[in-house]
Amino acid sequence: MVMYAGQAVEYATCGQIFEKPLHPYTIGLLNSVPKLNEEVEKLYTIRGSVPNATQFPKGCRFADRCEYCTERCVEEAPQLYDAGNGRCVRCFLYDKGGEA
Repeated sequence: MVMYAGQAVEYATCGQIFEKPLHPYTIGLLNSVPKLNEEVEKLYTIRGSVPNATQFPKGCRFADRCEYCTERCVEEAPQLYDAGNGRCVRCFLYDKGGEA
């Protein structure tokens, strides 16, 4: 399980998460891990900062840091959606009509 700002944002096996992360936060998190075989000047960082735990935003808690953010993300909090193969993800990108 991957958590962001006190919420589970992705459920999957370790292999699924490392091979094909789904939630934008999980993708950013894994992109920020240094690779031993690559020399880079600067590590990847997710823009912005984690919201205040006493003042979570109205919509998705990751919205202001997400490159895929839409108006829906700002206005509405996503539920956990079934992404298939036993995976769940809290992101409107995976809203196909079914909550997990």
